[in-house]
Amino acid sequence: MAQPLSEQVVYKLLQKLTEEQQAFIDKFIKQSKKSKWLEVLADKKGYNINNEDELGEIEYKIDDWVLEEVLDSGYGNREYRCECGKALRYQYIVRHTKTNKVHKLGETCFENYTSLTPEIIKDIKKEFYTINLERDEILFRMRRNEITEIEEYEEIMLPELIKEQLELGIALSYKQEEKLDKLLYEKRRRQLEQDQERRRLEYEEEINKFVASLSKEQQSYVKSFDRNTIEELYDVMISANKDVKRQKDMLEDDDIPEDIKVHIKYGFPLLDQHEKRIREIKESKIYLAKMIQKNNVDISYEEVVKRHLSTLKQVREKENHIPEGLVKDWEKIQSDVLVLKKGKSIDYSSWKRSLRNLIIPIRVDKDQYL
Repeated sequence: MAQPLSEQVVYKLLQKLTEEQQAFIDKFIKQSKKSKWLEVLADKKGYNINNEDELGEIEYKIDDWVLEEVLDSGYGNREYRCECGKALRYQYIVRHTKTNKVHKLGETCFENYTSLTPEIIKDIKKEFYTINLERDEILFRMRRNEITEIEEYEEIMLPELIKEQLELGIALSYKQEEKLDKLLYEKRRRQLEQDQERRRLEYEEEINKFVASLSKEQQSYVKSFDRNTIEELYDVMISANKDVKRQKDMLEDDDIPEDIKVHIKYGFPLLDQHEKRIREIKESKIYLAKMIQKNNVDISYEEVVKRHLSTLKQVREKENHIPEGLVKDWEKIQSDVLVLKKGKSIDYSSWKRSLRNLIIPIRVDKDQYL
């Protein structure tokens, strides 16, 4: 709604309300204008207002003109007068908090009779304009029976003015509903934070009790853990996912690192870090086995001769210089070549490793495949 309603339209809409509802709308306009006046002055003077309860305190700090009262002579009447002599429907009574000087003015004469700057006067009139728009919005929502149910906000402490408004069956403005939605959100957010903190403290207590219930040996071992690891250990132990037999079998497995076996011996279940390491070891072993198998299957007698014949000839020429401890390795190298010649497979990786070890002491250059 870009423009406030005319006095005539406002009057017609008000006539559809009860006397109590009309009185409330009048009070709403007056209180809103007094509050906005103070908010504008407080903002210009650098005071922060966090809620409506602080307005009364701010009034005594402002040391300037404040709005005391708004008098309304009613639709079609001009019973009041501005100090400039103009007849008024609405008369604004303003008082200077320091000098106690009072003026009774129309809205157009604020600047002429007070020491307020044109900028402040402009902002005050702008706020009064928005208050009139908000009033019109409330009246239109009343005509359309758009009444906010008070039960929607029963979780929060309602501001007194809004509580009275709802109890009288008067619609809220969209701005008021946004304010209540924000209060409701903040209340639920605080409640969520409190619940989370309560659960955190309860969990901390459970962890401490868990550690205290361990044997001295277990406690000594657990002291080396950081807090996250202790929490993980507790979570795993209270779950029903412990595979005790599998863990006992690991004590006989040569591939399992010793520190993990120690962990198992203390009677603790495996943690994620342990499972990850075991998985990596197993995967590495499987990969190595596949590579060995690949080498064994793929290499042939012809390929070995093609790759290493020159190296083998040089070793044979110097075989009298082979150290005694490597003689058997040389014999094995030669016998593996014969195995390949018969169409069988060998451990090619091991064969190359033996040949590399052999050529170093007798000073034979290795070929590009070694």
